[in-house]
Amino acid sequence: MFSYDAVSVERRTLKILEECRPFMVGEQVLWLNIDGLHKLRLLEDVGDMFIQLGNHRS
Repeated sequence: MFSYDAVSVERRTLKILEECRPFMVGEQVLWLNIDGLHKLRLLEDVGDMFIQLGNHRS
C-alpha cells in the first residue's frame, strides 16, 4: 500500500485489508497493489470498503 500527496509518501505491506482503513481519510492518494487478481473475494472486499467510504463522504 502506498499513501501519498505532494509532500509525503508512506509505503506499507499489509497483512489484512482492514489495515488500510486509517489511510482512507484526508486528501492523500491511496494505492493498493494486490497480488493475485484471482482472489475474487479480496477484490470484492476492496470494492465494498471503497463503496462504504463513498457513502460516508456523501
